[in-house]
Amino acid sequence: MNMNPLMNVNALSREEQSYLLGLYFTDGSFRGVRRSGSHQRVKIVFQWNEREMVDRVATLLKHCSLIPRIYDYGDCITVSVSSTNLCDFFPDKHALLKDESARRRFLGGGNNLHSRENGAAFCAGLLDGDGSCHTYLYPNKADMERGWIGSGGIRVIWLFSQNKYPFLIDFFHEFVESLAPNSNASGVSYRQDGSPYSLHVNRRGVDVLMQAGIDKWSWKVKKCVESRSKLLEEREMEKQKMMRRVMSMGVKISDVAKTLGVRRSMLYKSFRRGKLQATLVCSWGGQRYLMIPREEVERLKKERGS
Repeated sequence: MNMNPLMNVNALSREEQSYLLGLYFTDGSFRGVRRSGSHQRVKIVFQWNEREMVDRVATLLKHCSLIPRIYDYGDCITVSVSSTNLCDFFPDKHALLKDESARRRFLGGGNNLHSRENGAAFCAGLLDGDGSCHTYLYPNKADMERGWIGSGGIRVIWLFSQNKYPFLIDFFHEFVESLAPNSNASGVSYRQDGSPYSLHVNRRGVDVLMQAGIDKWSWKVKKCVESRSKLLEEREMEKQKMMRRVMSMGVKISDVAKTLGVRRSMLYKSFRRGKLQATLVCSWGGQRYLMIPREEVERLKKERGS
């Protein structure tokens, strides 16, 4: 068995190569002397709950004719491959950090990471490595005071942080802005020394990255999309539950007016004068209804009938 095969990167599509490079730049490390014929090893470390990403990367490496070894340490999982030509594909991150011209050649040369498809796949790898994608419901201020849940909407936050290689944040930011010119689709946070340390992608940035197909590659983005769908279902269930509670309190004044053949203003006038029993309740999103108890509705019907 060939325990030290050559890496056949051409077996992967450009997008697959870009995704693999993004993961390497964030969670990967290189071991071995970088010269022809030397033994070289690349390791990519994942969290214990990222097994799907482990399997995907292992499959990509197998397509490259490499033999991945997977080490499960409990709190993390490491995928390791060895070859003599790994440096032909995986660059020296430290050298790129020091040499701006080398960075430009790597990002815009044969890898063509500035293109829409390759850039989205590369950013997907960056997010899966050192990014976070969260979706949650948020109420508006008035709803929070009343204890209502989620009527304000759904918020999506994508954040990419990088301490060692700030040029990755610059690339990510420039790529998002290239997809949505003049829209401020992302924002960069800087340290006191002026170096970037995190990138926040807003709703517009999320939209353009999704249109570029980032969800085809990023595991974290896929989980975020699944979470959003689940939250939408939960919000709809909560809405129906709240509406049932509201309707159980009586009949809406508009429906009573139709039943009796009178104007709503007349019923409102009776309510303000204390001649009509009714309760002002709030439904989903703060929408207000004047609910008339069913026994009161029956009384009104008898009066109208007489």
